[in-house]
Amino acid sequence: MVLLQPTHPLRNPNDITSAIELIQNNSEADSLVTVIPMSDSFGKISSGVYLPEVPVQSDKSRGSKLFKVTGSFYIFRPTQTFMTTANLGNKILAYELAHPEFEVNIDYEHDFIYAEAIMKKYPEFLSMYD
Repeated sequence: MVLLQPTHPLRNPNDITSAIELIQNNSEADSLVTVIPMSDSFGKISSGVYLPEVPVQSDKSRGSKLFKVTGSFYIFRPTQTFMTTANLGNKILAYELAHPEFEVNIDYEHDFIYAEAIMKKYPEFLSMYD
């Protein structure tokens, strides 16, 4: 089952096809999530002072990259996920989106403005839907 989040309209159809092929070729996988490299800095504020933190999943000493789930789309094997108590299952594949610059989650009016700017800058994006 493929869940296409309606708040992510700038999806590349090739990503969906490639992700479906990925999970089909990995029969032990329960689900698949879309990801993009994470470049944001995170931290907390203590007494007005910003304290940078590196998430525990990061191992920069070995050069591993961090990723965040985009929510653009999900692929599930229902019998191994939401028909059980294991939401996304035990083995979750990650599909890195080919064009992270198109990743827009439209929740607010300014997100529409951002999406429009992307479509104007990359008119070839819309041609993928012809």
